[in-house]
Amino acid sequence: MILLLENGRSMQIPASESVIGCCGDNEVETRKFLMPTSYNNIDIKDFSFILKIQPIDVKKLAYYDVLDKTITDGIIVLTWTIKRHNLVSAGKLKVQLCVLNEKGVELNSFTGTFLIEKSIPSSQEQGAIIPPTVFEQAVAKCTDAVGKTALDNQITTVNAKKAEEAAQKAEALISSHNKECVSKEELDLAFEGLGTSAEYNVGTNVDEIPLIGSDGKLPTSIIPSTTLPELGTSSKYNVGTNEGEIPILLENGKLPESVIPESATTEVYKVSSDSEMLNIPVQNGDICIKKENDKETTFIYTKDETQPPQLRMLRSNFNPLDGWTKISDNAQPDWNQKEESADDYIKNKPDLSQKQDVITYGVVTLETNWQENMDGGYIQETEALWLSSTDKVSLDVLLSDEMDVAKNQLEAWSNISRATVNDGSLTFYCFDLKPEVRIQVQVECKKNAQVNK
Repeated sequence: MILLLENGRSMQIPASESVIGCCGDNEVETRKFLMPTSYNNIDIKDFSFILKIQPIDVKKLAYYDVLDKTITDGIIVLTWTIKRHNLVSAGKLKVQLCVLNEKGVELNSFTGTFLIEKSIPSSQEQGAIIPPTVFEQAVAKCTDAVGKTALDNQITTVNAKKAEEAAQKAEALISSHNKECVSKEELDLAFEGLGTSAEYNVGTNVDEIPLIGSDGKLPTSIIPSTTLPELGTSSKYNVGTNEGEIPILLENGKLPESVIPESATTEVYKVSSDSEMLNIPVQNGDICIKKENDKETTFIYTKDETQPPQLRMLRSNFNPLDGWTKISDNAQPDWNQKEESADDYIKNKPDLSQKQDVITYGVVTLETNWQENMDGGYIQETEALWLSSTDKVSLDVLLSDEMDVAKNQLEAWSNISRATVNDGSLTFYCFDLKPEVRIQVQVECKKNAQVNK
């Protein structure tokens, strides 16, 4: 007993399925519609499915029946349970399948025709009591919206009033139809002006609107839990400017002056005599620069005995000036100064009556062309024109900045056993192995001295 719906449009009703009952039948017959889960690449398996019905009495408006839906092997199976309100009059009953979703997408099939047979009327009038329809459920939803609009601060009182009026209209319409189905046009008219909250039921589940309880508060079950972050040690103290309190910044972005400790500001004074320096209004830590005869001497004022010793004795050389300690001067050394106490006296001057050594420096290069020595080992003589045989010479290898090269140069230098100074040259000796790399040697020369390696 199946009605086929091809390509979502054409409705084919087998002759054996065309008669759906007699007038007055109720929930005796069912008809099933089969259709694919998509149409024109639109996935319709999650859509709503209703059957539009045009009563045999054309003066009455069309109404809707909601179809039960199952999906089997990729095919949508829609079941229509035929009830008493479908079998009011004998004749041809036109139907049309409608597929729609909440976003406004709507697909209508071509119409099909079913037959209703007559029934012999009984002495008692047929009753017309049926279970609540989908439209009665809509009225209940609307009534719920009336109750919660006074609590939802996002819905105005005007909308609440409109919702109440709409519910009353819908109930009146259903009563006037003897609890039969109400047309879509009549229902849209009744619900006109409702806010978006009318689409939701009252409750505490997903997509439901919670009600405020008798205590005047929302249910605790819908309030997200809040866990305070772990507080730092500063949370144990109050804000303020007293002892044990935390000061806060003022509007200017700075701390209150009352919490800032007093601090001394160091001043720098410049004078030209001792008497002028003694008349300065100073405090500990002030600096004075005294300039006399193109000579500048710097002092620090450290008279207060409460100051740390390191501040009061920056130098062990105390000046007789009251409270002032000399810390530096810019006196130029004078070779002819004889007074040892003078600032420009030069200590440990050399005796110019004696002949002084003259130190010079040079660099020689040792190539890899070592010659065998007749006494054994290897020998190489390199030119050093600034040397004479009486000079005292110190030698050291010059290393490369590259690590690997420097290591090879050190190893080569360790093979050199002895060097002698000649007039205008140096002679190097290797008693065992000879260097395999080229090395440079720095020569420090003291004239009129002995050779020393």
